[in-house]
Amino acid sequence: MRELTLRLTIGLIGAFALAALFSVIGLWVVANESVQRFDLAIIDTVQGWETPALTAWMKSFTLLGEAKTMVLVSLIVTPFFYFSLRWRPQAFLFAFVIAGTGLINYLLKLLFQRPRPEFYRLVDIGGYSFPSGHTMIAFSFFMILLYIVWRSIRTQSSKWLLFILALFFVSNIGLSRIYLGVHYPSDVLGGILASACYVLLSITIYSYFQRKKKLPFLRDKA
Repeated sequence: MRELTLRLTIGLIGAFALAALFSVIGLWVVANESVQRFDLAIIDTVQGWETPALTAWMKSFTLLGEAKTMVLVSLIVTPFFYFSLRWRPQAFLFAFVIAGTGLINYLLKLLFQRPRPEFYRLVDIGGYSFPSGHTMIAFSFFMILLYIVWRSIRTQSSKWLLFILALFFVSNIGLSRIYLGVHYPSDVLGGILASACYVLLSITIYSYFQRKKKLPFLRDKA
């Protein structure tokens, strides 16, 4: 029981730390002046890479990270987990994380109401800027998918390949939002922290109850 409690405590502390870091970024965004210098320096660098080929590359990743795309893929993955693989708890966890991420992003955007960058856009889009919805949904999607599939993979090389692929997609989707001029870098950073907090919290609680269910004798000792 102590091991379960320790795992839960560590997970909750980690989620709290990520929430605190997100709050720092949020306050930084509200302060506006210093964050603009940080954002503009990175935007100038990233948009300085512009080429037709790179623009097409970035547009393809931003399309992949759209809410519609992620929801559509999630509607395929969730039933596949539930019915084909019979990973029913994992299917509920996956759906819970994806749906929750969308809701959290919506509420955070309403809370901060940060306007999008107005200078040099390669695509048109409306809505608020902070935190980046594309980054949040991409991070949650690939990280929770990585967590669920990780244990079923036998070889370490395959596990690390999956991890690298997840980072590849998340980083490219986040970078595409800066490159295309629709998000500040602080939006992307805030999106990563917000999703990381939510995913870690979800995994921590899920793992705690799953382990406790497998060890019913612990209830009598608690």
